[in-house]
Amino acid sequence: MRLFKVEHHPKRIAICGVDTFVVGGAFFLDFSRPLELRRWLGVGPVIGAFVPVVHEGQSRGDYIVEVERGNPYFADIRELWRLRYPMAPRAPAAEADGSKIAADFASQFPDQTQVSVHIRTATIEDAPAIARIHVSSWQEAYRGVVPDEHLRNLSVEARRSMWHASITKGSPIVLVAHEAGEIVGWIAFDRCRDEGSSTDAAEVWTIYVSPESWGKGVGRELMRQALDELRRRGFTSVSLWVLAKNESGRRFYESGGFSLDTPTKTVDVGGLPLEEVRYVMQLAG
Repeated sequence: MRLFKVEHHPKRIAICGVDTFVVGGAFFLDFSRPLELRRWLGVGPVIGAFVPVVHEGQSRGDYIVEVERGNPYFADIRELWRLRYPMAPRAPAAEADGSKIAADFASQFPDQTQVSVHIRTATIEDAPAIARIHVSSWQEAYRGVVPDEHLRNLSVEARRSMWHASITKGSPIVLVAHEAGEIVGWIAFDRCRDEGSSTDAAEVWTIYVSPESWGKGVGRELMRQALDELRRRGFTSVSLWVLAKNESGRRFYESGGFSLDTPTKTVDVGGLPLEEVRYVMQLAG
C-alpha cells in the first residue's frame, strides 16, 4: 500500500514519501468520501482502489491510500464502503471487520513523530489543567455539533471542582500525559457504568487531549496505558460512549481496536438531543 496526497485539483495526486507532507499523526479510514476503483487503462478489470483516509486532527481528509486488488483487505474495504459511505444505497449487514482494517492502516502509516510524553496518575494539583483541557477540547472538537452558546458557557471552574473531587475520591482512575513539563491530555476510566454490566467490564469514561497537541500520538499513548492498567486490574472487556456525530473521535477508537456495538442512547447537550453510540473491546490477557 502507498500513501498519496490529493492536491487542489481532485484528480491530481502528489506521489512522494509520507514524511514529505506529514508532520505527525496516524491515518484513519474516511467514510465521508467515495472509494475510487482503479481499472487497467481506465476501462479494463479492476486492479486496485484509492481508499480515502484522513490525517489525525483533521476534520476533512486530503489523502488516499492505494490498495492493490491482491491485498487481503481489498474485498473487505469495498464492502465497508458499500455499507458506510453516505451516498451508497442501503445494504444488508455483512461480515467486514472495520476496526481490524482501520488498525492495520494506522500501523502501516504510523505517527511520523516520536511520542515524547510521560504518563502518570493524576493528583489533585492537576485538576486545574485537566479542567482547562476539558473545556478547550470540547470547544474545538464539538464546534458545529453542540450549540455554540453551550460551548461558550462551559465553565473551567466547575470542571476543576468536579475533577478535584473525583481525583480525591479515586474514582474514576485518571491518568495525565506530560510533555515538556506541561499536562497535554488525560484519560478517565473505571468499572462500566451501564446498567446490568458485569463486574469484569470496564469503561473509558472520557479522554481529552489539548487541541495544540492533536496529531502527536498523545491520545494513543494514554489509551494504551489505560488499557494496560485495566488488564492488570482483571477486567476482561472495556466499552465507551461517543457522540455519533463525532467522526474524528470514532475514527480514533476504531483505529485502536474498538468495535461499534448495537446500543445507542440520547443525551441532552445544551438543550439539543444528541445520539451517542457505544464501542467495545475485549481485553486479552
